[in-house]
Amino acid sequence: MAKAMNILRAIWNGITMVKQTVTNLLFIIIVVFIIVALTDVETVSVPDKGILKLHPTGNLVLQRQVTSPFGQLVSGSGGGAETSLVELTNALERAQNDERITGVVLNLNDFSGGAPALLSELGNAIDRFRDTGKPVVAFGSSFNQSQYFVAAHAEAVYLHHDSVDLFSGVVMSGYGVYPTYFKSALDRFKVRYHVFRAGEFKSAVEPYLRDNMSTETRQINLSWLGSLWDQYATTVAERRGVEKRAFKEYTQQYARLLGENNGDGGQLALAYGLVDELVAPHEFDQRLEQRFEMTDNLAFINHRDYLTATELSAGLERPDTKKVAVIIASGVILDGYQPPGTIGADSLAQLLQQAQDNPDVGAVVLRIDSPGGSATAAEYIRQKVLHVQESGKPVVMSMSGYAASGGYWIAAPGNRIFAMPNTVTGSIGAYALFPSLSDTLSEYGVNTDGVGTTPLAGALDPFRPLVPDMRSVLESSLNRTYSRFVNVVGDGRKLNQSDVLALADGRVWTGNDAMAHGLIDSFGTLEDAVASAALLAGLTGYDVTRLQVTLSPSEQLMRRIIDQGISVCGTLCNVEDPISLIPGAEEVRWLIRQQAAMSRPAIYLQCLECRVQ
Repeated sequence: MAKAMNILRAIWNGITMVKQTVTNLLFIIIVVFIIVALTDVETVSVPDKGILKLHPTGNLVLQRQVTSPFGQLVSGSGGGAETSLVELTNALERAQNDERITGVVLNLNDFSGGAPALLSELGNAIDRFRDTGKPVVAFGSSFNQSQYFVAAHAEAVYLHHDSVDLFSGVVMSGYGVYPTYFKSALDRFKVRYHVFRAGEFKSAVEPYLRDNMSTETRQINLSWLGSLWDQYATTVAERRGVEKRAFKEYTQQYARLLGENNGDGGQLALAYGLVDELVAPHEFDQRLEQRFEMTDNLAFINHRDYLTATELSAGLERPDTKKVAVIIASGVILDGYQPPGTIGADSLAQLLQQAQDNPDVGAVVLRIDSPGGSATAAEYIRQKVLHVQESGKPVVMSMSGYAASGGYWIAAPGNRIFAMPNTVTGSIGAYALFPSLSDTLSEYGVNTDGVGTTPLAGALDPFRPLVPDMRSVLESSLNRTYSRFVNVVGDGRKLNQSDVLALADGRVWTGNDAMAHGLIDSFGTLEDAVASAALLAGLTGYDVTRLQVTLSPSEQLMRRIIDQGISVCGTLCNVEDPISLIPGAEEVRWLIRQQAAMSRPAIYLQCLECRVQ
C-alpha cells in the first residue's frame, strides 16, 4: 500500500512540475512579446529598389478583432489570426506610384481564406496594381480554394515542385452548406425543441425538426451557392486563360485526375494551366531576380512595414475641404459598446453621431460586413442612420462579404446600397428555439414542480414543459419582429409588402440576385460608394476620412504585440493548427464565437448558413 502511494505521489509531483514548467514558459513568451512591442522602435524604411510582399495570415476580414495577443499567436495560421482587407488594399494602392516598389510577391501559405466578396475586392486591387505595368507573382507549397483565387490574379503562379502538403497542388473543393441535424438524437434523449418561425421558409430551424435537408432547402441553397461558384469559376478561368470546360473537368473530376497522375497534384495543376511552373524555393528566388531585374540580393518589405513607413507621405486631409466619412460595421451585431471586429449598437451609434455633428462631414458611407445579430441593436443602429439622414447628410451603404439578416436590417435605410456580385445578403426572416428538458429529466426520476403568482412565473425554465401562455407570448413577439423586418425593408427599398414577402422567409441571396430583386442599387466597391455619397451630397471636391472606435491603451498594446509578434516570429510561429485541417473546423470555431457573444436572451436576426469560403 505504501509503495502504491509513493508511486501515485511521484506521478502527482511529476504532473505538478510539468504544469508549472508549461505555465512559466507561457509567461516568459508573453513577457518577451510585450518587451519586443515596447522596445522595438527601429524606424522601418522602404528599400530604394524593393519588392512588396503581401503575406496575409489567417482569415481575411474587413476589420480585425481586438483579441488576446497570446491567444492569437499560439493559434497558428488557422486558429484565429486575421488580416485586414483594408491593410492589403491600402498597401497595393500606395505602391502603385511608388518608384521604389518594383513589384509584388504574394505569399499565401499561411492564408486561410475569406468571404467570396472580400477575395474579389483583394483580387481587384491586385489587378489595379498590375495595370501600372509592375509585375505580381505568387508562390505556394500548395493552394487551397481561397488562396488560389487570389493567386490567379498574379501574372505568374509558381508551385513547389515536390510539396509534401496533405493536399498538394491546387485544390478547389467548391462551396457547400452541410448543417448537422439533431432530430433523432433529440428524440432519443427526449429533448423537445419548441420551434417558432415566421413565414414559410427558414432553413436554420430544420436541424431540430428533421434528420436531413428538405428538398426545398436543398434547391434554394444550390441556387445561391451555384451563383457564387459560377462567379468563382468565371474569374479564375479568365485570369488564367483556362477554358471553362477544362476548369469544370478539373474541379468535378479532381479525384480521378489526381489518381491518373500518381497523386502528383503539382503536375496536374501544371497540365491544366493553373500554374506556370513547378520550382523549388531557391529556384523561385532566381525567377524573381529575372522577372524583377534584380541581380543583387532581393530586397523585400512586408505590407505592414510598408504601411508604417509610408504613413506620413500617404496624404493628409485638407482642413477646408468637405469630407465623406467612412465607418466600418464588421462582425456580429450586439448591444452596448463593443471593440473593433464586433458591431456594438452604442459604439456604432457614437460614430454616426460624430459624423452627424461634424460640419466638415457632408456624407457618410457605412461599410457593412455582418451576418446579423441582436434585433434590438440592429434597430437602434437603423434609427441612428435615419437621424443622420434627417440632418441632411446622405448615408450610402457599402456591402462587403456579408450583409445578411440583421446586417441587411441596418443597410435597408441607405440612400443607396452598393454590393459585390458575390456578396451574401438577404436572410430576411426570424425564428426562435426553446428547449424543454422536462421529459429527459423525468426519465431519470427528476421532476420540477411548484407555484407562481402568474401563468408566466418560471415559464422560461428549460426544466419545465413550455406553458401555453409563454408559447403564445413567443409566437406573438416573433411574428411582430418578422412583420417589423418586412416593413423596414419595404420602407427602405420602396417595395410593397407582397414584394418583400416574396423575397423574405429567410432566403439567402447573392449580390447578383439581390440586384435583380431590388434589394441593392448597384454593384460597386467602397470607392464607388464614396463617390455616390459625395454626388448625393453635392460635393465636388472632397477628402475621405475614416471614423473608428478609439482603442484603449491596453487594446493598442495588444494590437502592437500581435503585429510585432507576427513579424518577429516569422516562420517559427507558423505552426499549422491541427484543428484547421478538419473540414469545416473554421466554420465551427466561428459559430462558437458568435453564439458565445449572444449570451443574453433576446431576439437575434442572424444568418448562420451564410458563411462560405
